[in-house]
Amino acid sequence: MSELLTEIANLAAAFGGVLRAAAVVLLPFVPLLAWAAFWYFAVDWVRLRSTLRAGGLVPVLVLLVVAVAVAVAVDPVASRQFGPVPVSSLVHKIGWAAAMSAVALLAGAAQISRRSATPGIRGVVGGD
Repeated sequence: MSELLTEIANLAAAFGGVLRAAAVVLLPFVPLLAWAAFWYFAVDWVRLRSTLRAGGLVPVLVLLVVAVAVAVAVDPVASRQFGPVPVSSLVHKIGWAAAMSAVALLAGAAQISRRSATPGIRGVVGGD
């Protein structure tokens, strides 16, 4: 009986080690998941899409350019390593802004497709 308890304790310790290793790997992705969850659950993309179509895309792009300019001014590193390739700070910040915008737009596309495919939810089939 004591061997069984010892093996159960060893199994629990190994499972705890696996959970700790998974947390170390997944922890850097928590802000990205929070960003995607915000754009998926907190934004009504049907209304936002009509706003963007009516000319709201230009202010969004201006805000992205200003955010990149501020990020470059706050963190003026000459270059960063992107794998084996050195990349200038401006290109690095533009890449991050584009990636975050793409995540937001993909969350919106997923929300709109879920709404149009689910009966009983006001969808966007046929346009606005």
